[in-house]
Amino acid sequence: MLEQGIRLADRYAVRDRISYGGETVSRAYDVKTERFVLVRTVADVRDSELLLRVKALSTVEGSHLQTVLDAAVYDGTLYAICDDVKGASLRSAFLMHGQYGEKEVLRWARGTAKALSTLHGRRYPIAHGRVDMTHILIDPEKSSAKLVNYDIQEAVRLQDASRSEEASWQQSKKFYQRRRETFVSDDNADAFARDIRAFGEVMYELLTGKKPASPHEPLAECLPEMSEPFANVIENCLADDARRYRNGLELMDALRHLYREDSQYKRYRLESHKRMMAGLACIAAGAVLVGAGFFVRSHGKYERYTKLVESVRTSEGSNEPEKNMALIEEAKELLPGKLYAYVLEMQNLYEQGEYQAVVDCGKAVKRNRQIEASAENADLRSEMFFTWGEAEFELGDYKEAEKAFSDAVYYMHEDNENLYARALRDEAVSLIRDGRQEEAEPLLDELTKLLAGQSVLSYVNAETAYMEGEYEKAMPLYGEAAEVGDPDMTRRSVLMISKLYGISGETEKRISFLTERVGSAEGRFYLTLISELADVWTERAEAEKNVTKKAAYLKNAYEQYMTLKKEGSASAHTLDRLAYISETLGDYSAASDFISELTKNYPDDYRGFKRKAFLEAAIEEERQESERTYDEFRDAYNRAYALFSSSGNLADDEMLKLRELHEKLRKGGWFG
Repeated sequence: MLEQGIRLADRYAVRDRISYGGETVSRAYDVKTERFVLVRTVADVRDSELLLRVKALSTVEGSHLQTVLDAAVYDGTLYAICDDVKGASLRSAFLMHGQYGEKEVLRWARGTAKALSTLHGRRYPIAHGRVDMTHILIDPEKSSAKLVNYDIQEAVRLQDASRSEEASWQQSKKFYQRRRETFVSDDNADAFARDIRAFGEVMYELLTGKKPASPHEPLAECLPEMSEPFANVIENCLADDARRYRNGLELMDALRHLYREDSQYKRYRLESHKRMMAGLACIAAGAVLVGAGFFVRSHGKYERYTKLVESVRTSEGSNEPEKNMALIEEAKELLPGKLYAYVLEMQNLYEQGEYQAVVDCGKAVKRNRQIEASAENADLRSEMFFTWGEAEFELGDYKEAEKAFSDAVYYMHEDNENLYARALRDEAVSLIRDGRQEEAEPLLDELTKLLAGQSVLSYVNAETAYMEGEYEKAMPLYGEAAEVGDPDMTRRSVLMISKLYGISGETEKRISFLTERVGSAEGRFYLTLISELADVWTERAEAEKNVTKKAAYLKNAYEQYMTLKKEGSASAHTLDRLAYISETLGDYSAASDFISELTKNYPDDYRGFKRKAFLEAAIEEERQESERTYDEFRDAYNRAYALFSSSGNLADDEMLKLRELHEKLRKGGWFG
């Protein structure tokens, strides 16, 4: 065991030993972040690979889960550096208090289920392996549950099993599909089953005061006053058949929708189905049952609406925006006064990078008085304003972003800690970006009390340094936030680091940094980084005087843009760049194909016709002067100029060059 005074990784100064979650660990002081952390023994180190894999667990972060921050080796032993979560274990509370009421247990159940959902829902999922009362801590102020001390060695092993599953499967799938799959091996499935079973045992013991025997006494018999839905969820966790939830995601879904487990609700659904069938039979027979028919149609609409929105919600991250938008539009037509579909529409547009469309949709919803504004929709309105704020932030309108985030906080349910913290953080950063640092201070104080998270503070401090022009100070702070922050904070921090490299003119470092980040990114963030990397390669090529190097850089950019196209992200910008590179490298046929696709898919975007004009001019330049005709160039230029004039874009240097070329040709008499 580590002795007092030892310093790990020249950063973590060991102070003392404590008993934590049923395990003896060392408490240390992190001199870099100026906070206390916990040091857990993992294993004897025989290779460096295990160290890297334990460090990689720092990406596993959730509001109800203890975070692994780092890893270090000392004297041949590998240690994990973990967040020092405060609170008493459920075991100690249970020994003092005895059994608890349903209200408290349900709150702890939801917190624990959120943690399991985070672990089980990763791309390479892991199991906790130690779900019991000693590893569930209760926040003394909020009485919320946090799951700690998951088995790190088992987590590494299960992620390896998932990667092996991916390797054996990937041959039959396309590259872009592989990035959106979660790989669960047989080992993972068994481990998840043990986590779910252990969860049920903990909740059963908390409610009844005794461990469940095998077979156990049903909760409905030993606690007849207990609500049926929650009892059924716990019974499902303890089941040995198909009723048991397969993972934390299914468990969390069940706890979010407890009404589904109510027998009265199930009977209602069954009777509703029968009534619908009876109504359809009457209609087929020509019976005129106006009241019954209205009920059937009304219920059918709600049922169809629910299926549509749930289908969109469960397909998040599937990169099927067109399919999702079709489902959303159908839902809006069915019940135009329901808010859910509009919120999903905004989130879907945000995922596609259509930030202005998100803002326009939010404004339309806010103006529409027919869309319900009941108290039950507070969470939905909170989600709506949060997405709205994110879009305004991306567009650079920080004043409007701050307003939207403020509205999100106003409507937010107090139990939604994760979204509440994110909204507070982004409201504060929007104020900082808008130059209102003093107004941000109270929000930062509240955020610090809520999370005490160095990653959040690093990000906010980085934003402050950036706005004050202290780029050297901002860079390492963004780096800290990128390593241990949530996905949104990681994405923003990585893009800001890239921007700072660009400001300082360090193109080599910028490309190296983006290339490294692309390798570990997933989903929409992966595509964003690919686009950023492609743009940097293009900028580097345009600044290069050496013809050979210029061509090589353009080919690198071309590969990145083609990756975007194959991934289904053929935006107007991507197609424009592919056409530009193809033309520059002399491949006019490929350039023409990209331009045709661009003008077809984006007929109101001037860039397609601008690129066509340049291509036509280049083709004519290679002909004998007596064979030249610039009719195609003239038509493309006129269309491009008309669209450009109405676009509001006044800062396109290429359009200026195109206009100069057009004037030169006009004065040369080429247009008759």
